[in-house]
Amino acid sequence: MGWPSSPLAHQANGQPGPVILKAVGSPVAQWDRLWMSKGNILSQLVPPHPQFPLHLMVERIKQDGTKEIKAICSKCGDELAGGPSAGTNHLKCHMLNSCKRKNQMDIRDFQQLGKDKEGNLTTFIYTDANARNEVVEYLVRAEHPFTFVEKHDFTGMVQRGFTPQYKGFSASTAKRDIMKSFKFYKEKLKSILHAHSGRFCLTSDLWTSRNKLGFLSLTIHYIDSNWNLNKRIISFKMLESPHTGYNIANLISEELQYWGITDKIFSITLDNATNNDIAEMFLKEKLSLPLHGTLFRIRCCAHILNIIVQDGLSNLSSSVEKIKDIVRNINSSQARYELYIKCCMELKRNKKNINIDVPHRWNATYLLLDSAIKYKDVLNLYYSHLSQNSRCPLEKIEEHDWMLAELVRDFLKVFDDSTKIFCGVYYPTSCRVIIQLTNICAKFSKFYGQTFGIFDETLDLMRQKFDKYWGDIPLIFGMAIILDPRFKIEELNVFLEIIYNDEVEKIQKTIQSFQNSMTQLFDYYGNAYKNFDIGAQTQNTRSSLSSTSSLSDQEEQNAYHMVKRRREQASSVTSGGLSEFQRYLNHTLLEIDEEGSFDLLGWWKTNQSKYPILSIMAREILSVPVSTVASEASFSAGGRVVSDKRCGLSPETVEALVCLKDWNLADTRRQEAEQEAELAEAFERLKLERPEWMPRSPPHDQQSTTSR
Repeated sequence: MGWPSSPLAHQANGQPGPVILKAVGSPVAQWDRLWMSKGNILSQLVPPHPQFPLHLMVERIKQDGTKEIKAICSKCGDELAGGPSAGTNHLKCHMLNSCKRKNQMDIRDFQQLGKDKEGNLTTFIYTDANARNEVVEYLVRAEHPFTFVEKHDFTGMVQRGFTPQYKGFSASTAKRDIMKSFKFYKEKLKSILHAHSGRFCLTSDLWTSRNKLGFLSLTIHYIDSNWNLNKRIISFKMLESPHTGYNIANLISEELQYWGITDKIFSITLDNATNNDIAEMFLKEKLSLPLHGTLFRIRCCAHILNIIVQDGLSNLSSSVEKIKDIVRNINSSQARYELYIKCCMELKRNKKNINIDVPHRWNATYLLLDSAIKYKDVLNLYYSHLSQNSRCPLEKIEEHDWMLAELVRDFLKVFDDSTKIFCGVYYPTSCRVIIQLTNICAKFSKFYGQTFGIFDETLDLMRQKFDKYWGDIPLIFGMAIILDPRFKIEELNVFLEIIYNDEVEKIQKTIQSFQNSMTQLFDYYGNAYKNFDIGAQTQNTRSSLSSTSSLSDQEEQNAYHMVKRRREQASSVTSGGLSEFQRYLNHTLLEIDEEGSFDLLGWWKTNQSKYPILSIMAREILSVPVSTVASEASFSAGGRVVSDKRCGLSPETVEALVCLKDWNLADTRRQEAEQEAELAEAFERLKLERPEWMPRSPPHDQQSTTSR
């Protein structure tokens, strides 16, 4: 270790003394002060003890020529015995107990530039409290067990690689900090929700843990005053058996009462379970809802898509089974996988792992077909090598099998795209449903009458299921697309022509029901907000009173404007209110941006003063979520499952961990990115796990023979 030279020092008699050496990173000004205070004693620095770098080891030469080594604390300046014979226990005790400034860092040593959570450049100073908070947040985000903080490897890594000042803490301390944080941020979120002037949309879903406990999640969605779409999990409570509709409704009602938002609910999105139908009925009786709750219940669109696709794939299972079998065979043993790699090399193709099929996950079949079709030549070569063995268990994939697989792959793509769109977090999804339904129906029309009769049968089954759920499009989806200035009613007619196969009477009836619901809801909001938003908007547009008027004149003019404003508000509820809706409908449609960069919420933010009541409606209709689950779960026919890392914890702790993670991601608007990361992680985990149906690898000596 190098020791750069110091400025010159002086002895007490005024003669220049020898050069003093300083350690790299030591507080220079503090050392000069220590040197001058010793006057006639010559000192030089020696390397510190590696475990106690904050103690300056000083070799001092006395006047009688004898030497002594002292350890000077770089924080408080106290001198302690130093040198090999003095040991280190007293240094440790001083650092932990005796040092008067043990919790204060010398900013000349440890002050650095860093970034805060918002990405702003700021001055960073290490403190034990900040370090502990960051570690606890990391535990929550990464879903590590509490005992992770006690691991010697973790503590040592932080001390050696980042900061030696880090002090570990126990698992019980981590849990206690998490529960304190949950309580603090829960109250903070509660105050934010109370201050929100509009209504909230809900999603709820049932989860199960590995130990068979049931949990009910409750999430709110709302557009804030800056027209940003927000999502927060506000409850993740254990639901006692039986999971009846009454118990579900009772738990949801209790949570809404706790948060103080019982009278501020607009809608709830649930899946198609029967108990949810009963829960809807009980909740309608307890909540104060617009239009008597006609817009309250939304059925999860991702769940409906999953039902439609699963029915179709069950009819096609025999047709695509050959491709599934060959992919399973490749992944059944190392020798067969090496044979597949050899086929890739023979055809000069890049090695690529073909996604295996996973039961109950329809998108796994879509991804398998998509990757297998691209490597059609490789798989055919693989079969030709494998078929040389008389015990080959596979059937040959004929050309018509590949043609059918391409049809299935191309048809499923629109369902894959729609599911991902429905599961969005930070953009409105309610206004996208009819557009995606139009795309799906266009695919139905395109793929009818193909070469394969079995595919037409599959389309008939899927179309019947489609009509069961969306034969009558929910009102909220039509109202949402009317509030999109690119479409309104004119383009809505075009979409319905495709969905309803040009059934004119049904199209007209549907559009009329959408328009009637819009008018009724407009009147409802006109009455509810006439003394709030309209008055505020009118007041903001008034010019200020003349500064030359007398006080009595100002009072008279204020009273005059109050009367005038009251008349305007009254007229807006009748003819004026309706004219605002008509003015919006009569306004020229915006051009359609095919790149999808149009900011719908930004448009309403800009035009809220022009359409005050409609903007309030838009904030709530456009915040309606159309899916109850993240994209990872929406492809699965199974239920949502609490992870193994959490199922052993108490229900209260599970709720704290789930909510804190969601709130932390929401602060940085990374909830959507987390969904995609969970999707990738879950799918990779499923690929690594060997399903029950996958053939077991034969003994090593048999593998070589079988693969030839």
